[in-house]
Amino acid sequence: DSDELDGPTFTWVDITGVGTRIAMSGDDANTGTFPIGFDFPFYGKSFNTFRACTNGWISFSSNKTTFSNTTLPNTGSTVPENMLAAFWDDLHFDTTQRAYYYNDGTRLIVQYQGVRRVGESATTNPNTFEIILYPSGTIVYQYLTMSASNKTSATIGVQNETRNDGLQVVFNATYVKNNLAIRF
Repeated sequence: DSDELDGPTFTWVDITGVGTRIAMSGDDANTGTFPIGFDFPFYGKSFNTFRACTNGWISFSSNKTTFSNTTLPNTGSTVPENMLAAFWDDLHFDTTQRAYYYNDGTRLIVQYQGVRRVGESATTNPNTFEIILYPSGTIVYQYLTMSASNKTSATIGVQNETRNDGLQVVFNATYVKNNLAIRF
């Protein structure tokens, strides 16, 4: 189940000053594993590490670099398992490490900072969003600044290990906006 949260319930948490910078840059990169800081329950399993991909998603197990977004759930061989797709599309980090993670003692925050879509400018079309995991299993996606010129190309959602169960919030439709939060 998901809820859209905005207005007074949207609270951006900037971790660029305190978080650990994830050592990945360029196009179609996936790196990890990184500690969550607690056991995170997800579709009947428990995970304590995650991997990050430059294409706007994290996974608890997948080292894929899939940039071509699709519907969720999806059992296609190129679709990552145990996926949290905050803004899954063909994104590019250029030569800068643009992702951070931080556990503040109550939650894990993974922040994508000023990421551009392939073919767009990081200066005029930056996208800044984050994934927040709570020990209860709650997941929150927050979108601070979404400047992609084409906001109808991305997938937002989650899916399980076998890729046959998940929740799609949106696929290639106008939805994402600045100061938006989505809770699973």
